Amino acid sequence: MQTTTDDICARDGCRFHVEHVLIDNRLYPTTMCGDACRDFAWALEALRAAPDSPEKAEALADMSMYARILSERTEPMDIGALFGGDDG
Repeated sequence: MQTTTDDICARDGCRFHVEHVLIDNRLYPTTMCGDACRDFAWALEALRAAPDSPEKAEALADMSMYARILSERTEPMDIGALFGGDDG
């Protein structure tokens, strides 16, 4: 399921094929492999835009942990560790 082509998830560290969406009976590629990477990228962008604070620094450190978990997946939908499962 992993790929080495240019058709990979835009989230740094992820090597899965991008998702495709059906619009007007045609498949179009997206830029992310799934909701987990898309949500991660959105949250990280929002955090980076927030004013500096101790809470922001802590949240960015937590995001690094989530990025590691996402990057260690063997399947794009393997996100159990993000929800309190075994994160290795």
